[in-house]
Amino acid sequence: MKKLLIIALLSVSSVMAFSQGSYTSLQYSVGIGTGNMHDFISPMSWRGFNIDYRSLVQQNVGVGVDFSWNVFYDEIPYDTYTSGNVDYSGKQYHYSNNFPMLVAFDYYVDPDADLSTYVGLGIGTMYTIQNTDMSMYTFEIDAWQFCLRPEVGINVYASESTSLCLTGKYFYGFKSGDLDAQGYFAIGVGLTLKD
Repeated sequence: MKKLLIIALLSVSSVMAFSQGSYTSLQYSVGIGTGNMHDFISPMSWRGFNIDYRSLVQQNVGVGVDFSWNVFYDEIPYDTYTSGNVDYSGKQYHYSNNFPMLVAFDYYVDPDADLSTYVGLGIGTMYTIQNTDMSMYTFEIDAWQFCLRPEVGINVYASESTSLCLTGKYFYGFKSGDLDAQGYFAIGVGLTLKD
């Protein structure tokens, strides 16, 4: 997986050498777990951050990278839980830290409009750490997962080079090792700078 990510990043770097401008976006994001993620942690996550970079290889096509971090947390009531052949009693605290690192491709519908929309796809990896804390015990699972991320977004320009952005992304990390597939929606609000 790491070799594939390195090859993809080198390919994107060579494409960026012929760019016609770029976008850099910083966003605060809120996460909503789906599937196995929602089963492990059901509340919405209010802790997230995205950094996106796109180099325009054509007027309407951007290629770049995404780096994100979303933290999910839940407090589970006192109960008896089984892990293997051992029973544990107590209150549980569930944490999931997710770090997607993706190569991304975007299509901008009208990049020069004051209200510009786009759709995109990200491909790469997501490093996930899941913790279950109970009393003095911690159970941890971590894995590098192959990740796909579709995206839709809107940029509302306040000036020629600065816009407010609203994004909707769905991260899906495929099963890897002991960690089942993990998925979540991320709604981001932030600032995009265009050069």
